[in-house]
Amino acid sequence: MKTRRFFSVFFCLLLALSLAVPAQAEEGDIGDWEVEAKAALLADPDTGEVLYGGSPTAQLDRDKYRRQEVAVVYQAFHLFPLLTALENVTYPMELSGVKGKAAREKARQLLELVGLPQAIAGQFPKMMSGGEQQRVAIARALASDAKVILADEPTGNLDSENSQNIIDILLRLAHEEGRCVVLITHDNEIAAQADRVFHLKDGRIVSGQT
Repeated sequence: MKTRRFFSVFFCLLLALSLAVPAQAEEGDIGDWEVEAKAALLADPDTGEVLYGGSPTAQLDRDKYRRQEVAVVYQAFHLFPLLTALENVTYPMELSGVKGKAAREKARQLLELVGLPQAIAGQFPKMMSGGEQQRVAIARALASDAKVILADEPTGNLDSENSQNIIDILLRLAHEEGRCVVLITHDNEIAAQADRVFHLKDGRIVSGQT
């Protein structure tokens, strides 16, 4: 991945991400999710700018950027309550023009990839456990083939086996497919597997290493 500079402060955990941190970064005050929100163009930076592919994101088509370039795994899942698990995962594909049988087949493969049984495909979010909803949300994020994946505590509701499965998937996407994976975590065991780690305390970077 090319070096990417965001704006002022970065994240708790980054997988296969190359960074250029501006000198003023350590002086910024910002929460971890706020950073991901700005990288996803869900919010604007108070100062500075977000660069993507060498261009300021302020100059990009935001809808196209969020639809094709970046995918977000929300800590609160944000699944569509009136869509089944399968429909939630096919939704981003349909926005990109992949429809019908092809979208449904890929969605089933992604649900299986994150360790969910076939029976989940037809269930609505309210019928699922928190861990099941989280894995559907991860499958949905993977469905768009986005170059950048922003994940906020994606293993927070999972047991250790399923957590490691998700991390293995993200590591493979970063190392084998060249995706940029940005992940927030409070789990030191997960952080230890990252290529680069930044620690935030009270909204400030307190340490970073490669």
